[in-house]
Amino acid sequence: MIFGCKKFFAIEVTKLPIKSYYSTIPLRIWINSIPLGTFNDETYIPVFIARLERCLSNQIRLPEDIINSNTNRKFYYLINDETTSEYIVGLGDSFDDYQMYYFNNKNRVSFLWKLRENTFSNYSYEYDCNDLFEFELEKKIIENSILIFKEAIDNNIKYNFVKINE
Repeated sequence: MIFGCKKFFAIEVTKLPIKSYYSTIPLRIWINSIPLGTFNDETYIPVFIARLERCLSNQIRLPEDIINSNTNRKFYYLINDETTSEYIVGLGDSFDDYQMYYFNNKNRVSFLWKLRENTFSNYSYEYDCNDLFEFELEKKIIENSILIFKEAIDNNIKYNFVKINE
């Protein structure tokens, strides 16, 4: 199931939780038609959503001399030990194989990411650890994906609750 538009931002899951929002599920995201994450591991839904929402609400920006530079320079600034904790995305176990960062610019958010050199899962994606990506999009796009994902979870739990109690 896909919540959002893969071309911009989407959340993809193989199943929805049946009993509780407070559970883990296999999921991944799509940014700019590029899949991130693995279905081989599960991510705790509340942490995943909270971290995505933090990317939208935290108004952290890059310094002006970095913001106007190329993707490689931004990435090396972000992986610096003194700055990395402020910008790290940290969506959960399904994303452990990625170095993923974010920063804001008013009503837009930018993501930078790359696959780690040594991964826990095997990926058949058309990219590898040598590829570095950056994509900026409107926060509203991510907010909408989160909203429809949460609604689907709520509806699935309600449906299964009624079904179990019949």
